[in-house]
Amino acid sequence: MTPDYNTVNEKIFAALENFKAKNFIDAEKLYKEILELKPNHYETICYLGLIYAQTKKLDLSCKMFLKALKMNPENAGLNNNLGNIFFELGNIEKSIDYFQKAIKIDPKFIDAYFNLSLAFKNVGKLDEAINSLKKIIFLKPNDLKSIISIAIIYQNEEKIEQSFLYFIKAMKVDPNDLETRNLFLELIKTTNLHSLTKKYPKEIKNIFLFFLKQNNINHDDIFNNAKLFIYFHQDKEKVERIYKSQELLLDNDNIKQNLTDEYFYLMLQKCLFRDIFLENFLTKIRREILLDLSDKKKKILKNYLNFIISLSQQCFFNEYLFFETNEEKKALLKLENKIINNNSIDELEVAIFACYKLLNEFQTLSNSLLKYRSKNILFTEMVNLQIIEPLKENDLKKTIKSIEKISNQTSLKVREQYEQNPYPRWRYAKSIKIANFSDKFKKEIFPNKKDFINNFSNPNVLIAGCGTGKHLAHTIYYENANISAIDLSLSSLAYAKRMIEEIGYEKINFLKGDILSLKNLNTKFDIIECVGVLHHMEKPIEGLEILINLLKSNGVIKLGLYSELARGDVVKIRDLIKKEGINNSLESIRYIREKVKNNSDNSLFKKISMNYDFFSTSNVRDLIFHVKEHRFSIPSIKKILNDLKLEFLGFSNPYIKKKYSINFPDDKKNILLDNWQKFEQKYPDSFYDMYQFWLKKLN
Repeated sequence: MTPDYNTVNEKIFAALENFKAKNFIDAEKLYKEILELKPNHYETICYLGLIYAQTKKLDLSCKMFLKALKMNPENAGLNNNLGNIFFELGNIEKSIDYFQKAIKIDPKFIDAYFNLSLAFKNVGKLDEAINSLKKIIFLKPNDLKSIISIAIIYQNEEKIEQSFLYFIKAMKVDPNDLETRNLFLELIKTTNLHSLTKKYPKEIKNIFLFFLKQNNINHDDIFNNAKLFIYFHQDKEKVERIYKSQELLLDNDNIKQNLTDEYFYLMLQKCLFRDIFLENFLTKIRREILLDLSDKKKKILKNYLNFIISLSQQCFFNEYLFFETNEEKKALLKLENKIINNNSIDELEVAIFACYKLLNEFQTLSNSLLKYRSKNILFTEMVNLQIIEPLKENDLKKTIKSIEKISNQTSLKVREQYEQNPYPRWRYAKSIKIANFSDKFKKEIFPNKKDFINNFSNPNVLIAGCGTGKHLAHTIYYENANISAIDLSLSSLAYAKRMIEEIGYEKINFLKGDILSLKNLNTKFDIIECVGVLHHMEKPIEGLEILINLLKSNGVIKLGLYSELARGDVVKIRDLIKKEGINNSLESIRYIREKVKNNSDNSLFKKISMNYDFFSTSNVRDLIFHVKEHRFSIPSIKKILNDLKLEFLGFSNPYIKKKYSINFPDDKKNILLDNWQKFEQKYPDSFYDMYQFWLKKLN
């Protein structure tokens, strides 16, 4: 209840206090009372305009600001406010007019310049938008928001060089700003920078080196461009000739120089190498190092100890996928016996051994290394990675509850696969700003817009099939979220729990169980995310129905499903594997990969070799050896949605939607599935990863 105030001044003071406290209802009431007493009270009219703007009563706000402007036409702030109101009302030309008036009154009005740039951008006048932003930078050279805005405009216009240079400028202003970093990383991830690396080699390598030293990004996002600086430049053809011959890579001076380069070390330690040329190089040099390990050569090899340790980390990440010759196997067995029977730790020998074998599988050696204190930081990190972290995961397994015994035979087979090879193995994840889920959701379904009764202020979130937690690394940034994560595999859950706790988040409720067991769960969820999971169930629709029953009436669910059309090459490889009777052992995975690599003229093999999942054991097993796989089409998805009374809210990939919009400009919301079917027929690789899309229950 609003107290009584005897004088106008008391009302003005009380109204202002309520406005500052964002008690807009009480403030509005008081300001109206003031206007009854003083109809032309200028400040009251202005504050009412602001209150109406804040509460989205745009017509009333406009009325107040226009009234105030008549009283004070040379007020730059009022003109700027009116520009904002007309912008929100959709009258962009009028908003431009008012922003320009504000700037004419005050040529140093930075907010008006920025708002003007947004209005120009809205109507496609991008040069004018950039000019407005450049005027801000002239007035305020380190204005990060304006610099980033120009970078984004250039990026959207595919003017990559200009965009890249503005992102570099933004990084110089504040290299630790999360938004700047993540936007820049998105550009690097989605763009081929080959020509720019030749034009700006020093600047770009320094940027990559900076990112490689950070532990709060996904380094795989930069790999395709960062690898350009370890391609041995003009010596690439010579390197290829050497590894196809009997010559030694370690006799090449340029290669020896690369083996002592910090940049190369960091790449090996933090990126999964997804490149056939580099894989062949690393496979050969690993073999050379192992076979060269004699007392005579040890002194030379010790010069490359940090490289060898870094290589061991790469081999750990790819789960020892590199091909081994019989000669290597014999030498490795000899090395194993020597290390295990040695009373002291020879760091060089252990590091070479760790390039082939997981150290924690050797109990005696593990115990010795746990007691050992190295002066080499990288050696200590290798021990942590290969012994201490797996031990921690074993302890974490004891803390994870099971909701129900898994009985479905397909689920049991899938569980066994992920117990052997938790998927995917990852090390670092991108940090983002904590925000209300609605912010992410709006971006994910854009250009579709959806108003919800649910404001997701304290959402219950279910990640159904969380695997090793890579997906969770994004959901932990949902503001005030209560997150539950379920998976079949205890090994995957323990990996996920360790990784998420290392990020600094300990509130997730991890559960071991089958999606089929969730039908007995009493909790309802605002958000359910199930990406890459249902298509591995015996009956995906049954699993989906269970999830839908757990979804609140005003909740949303995200699904990720394999595309029948996009995975045509995968199906053919799976059929080949089945025909040849190849099992899913590590030796078999190595064998099929060598067959693919050595038949690059085969278009089917070439396509598979370019797949992201071709470069680690768990990824390959998931890609072409999975025990169960269903695939879908857009018509089949449409039927499922109709049968289960679900509304399609949109695909989440912005780059695919941008391409779709060019082909189907009349579908302003990007939600017509019949059009999407035509689009996929025209561009069959669009959903090569999978369909990822959002749904809600029909009212």
